[in-house]
Amino acid sequence: MNNDKKCRIALSNWVAKYEWDVICTLKIREGISENVASKAVRLYFNKVDRVFCGNKAHRNNMRVQRFVFLQRGVYGNNPHFHFVAKSTTNTNSKEEFCRLLQNMWERNSYVSSSKGRFLVAENKAAISNYLTHEYERMGNDTIEAFTTHIAPKKYIDTHIGKKERQTLVRRALKATTTHK
Repeated sequence: MNNDKKCRIALSNWVAKYEWDVICTLKIREGISENVASKAVRLYFNKVDRVFCGNKAHRNNMRVQRFVFLQRGVYGNNPHFHFVAKSTTNTNSKEEFCRLLQNMWERNSYVSSSKGRFLVAENKAAISNYLTHEYERMGNDTIEAFTTHIAPKKYIDTHIGKKERQTLVRRALKATTTHK
């Protein structure tokens, strides 16, 4: 077994150990360069963190826990991003979290394609294996280091009260109704 294969298996196992429950694919419109797409994805995750964590995203570096991977497709000309994330405790369900993520991607990102997928994760081992399937071709470039965020354990199960939930709803509505 070559070194790339061993690294891919280790990465896949590492990703599978974390607490995450949604998987998403951010598809990019044709004609958008990979650099422009990467910047747009960073902006998207900044907005996601701001909506779900409020000012704590900036002040305390409290962000939505996620792993983000860049993939280029079979022929290397189809850049798209996959990510797995832990749904926040201030949403009613994982499905609602997925809908909010999808609305924010499709309505606020100028590079988004409507073909993105936002699903509740079911098989963590298979998903983490799929996320890393281009590792042998791309190496460490498949991991989006600027947008991946692994939260410290103390932030994972934070209790959110009624007032914080109302604040989240207000921020989510504002984020999903912004005009392009």
